[in-house]
Amino acid sequence: MEERKLINEDGRPNFGIFSKPLNVINIDDLRPYGNKKFSLVGKKMLKMFKIKRWQYMGVSNDEIVFGSAIVSTGYIGNMFLYLFDRKSKRMYEVNMIRPFARGINFDGSAEDGIVSFETRDCNLQYKVEASFITLTLRYKNMVSAYIRFSRIPEPLSLVVRESLEGFNYTHKEAGMEIEGELMLNGERFTLRKENSFGVLDYTIGLLARETFWNWASGGGMLESGKRLGFNLSSGINETGQTENVFWIDGKMYKVDIVKFKYLDTDLTREWSISSCDGKINLVFTPEGLRKANINAIFIKSKFSQPFGRFTGCVEIDEERIGLKDVYGFTEEHFARW
Repeated sequence: MEERKLINEDGRPNFGIFSKPLNVINIDDLRPYGNKKFSLVGKKMLKMFKIKRWQYMGVSNDEIVFGSAIVSTGYIGNMFLYLFDRKSKRMYEVNMIRPFARGINFDGSAEDGIVSFETRDCNLQYKVEASFITLTLRYKNMVSAYIRFSRIPEPLSLVVRESLEGFNYTHKEAGMEIEGELMLNGERFTLRKENSFGVLDYTIGLLARETFWNWASGGGMLESGKRLGFNLSSGINETGQTENVFWIDGKMYKVDIVKFKYLDTDLTREWSISSCDGKINLVFTPEGLRKANINAIFIKSKFSQPFGRFTGCVEIDEERIGLKDVYGFTEEHFARW
């Protein structure tokens, strides 16, 4: 298997955009900028206090919106999941904090590995393979899930510089075909690949102490009947390259800098999202909102994620293509970590 390393032979991140996931997450080989190597104490401090990593898996169709994530900052870990029933407007969510990221495991890479969260009450696992990602979930006797996400042939895999010393590696896929089922308190939701859409965010980085971003992602159908996915952000991953892309039937199209316009006093109002090159013009209408505020000793996080429906168009070679049934979410996130 071809090795695609996060850290190069000189001990620095492999900055750039890649056609496949980086499959060797060799943080131990990182050296500090301007120095030959970390001390033993410095390397422990790096892993405990500075490296952040997470994996988010999202699902949307005309019945539900489902999201789950496993997050580790070293000194604290977090797992959350939520399920929104579009018809009844009911929202169910779970949020669990774990000191020193106990019960959280990141093994392997965005190409092959296992990311898991385990406690007495909860077991959430993402089994990552080259062609599929399989999500399995059990929370008490209330929630269970088995979902298989089909990988996109042209994913976004990007490493950018964060200020002088830092970096961020992110791997994104959206509009993924998915199938499986979710159970909530005995009610079954069946996910069929013809009308359900998945999102993947796998990220690891040495980020700034204070970080802010907007993010939008989702999937659905175009008026042409082709499958659409998109990943758009502002405030992060904007040095050298951006993570702004959309996919049509798995083919990736790169997009310029993206502008998010929304009412900061009411995130449930309409959003406008457009790219400077005119390839993306979207209007987002929220149907619900998930919020979380964490204020711990070392970390502060203010997180808001509205979810709902997107309308508008994408452009390819000056041809404007209208959106039909496109679902997903936007996000406003500030972190001091």
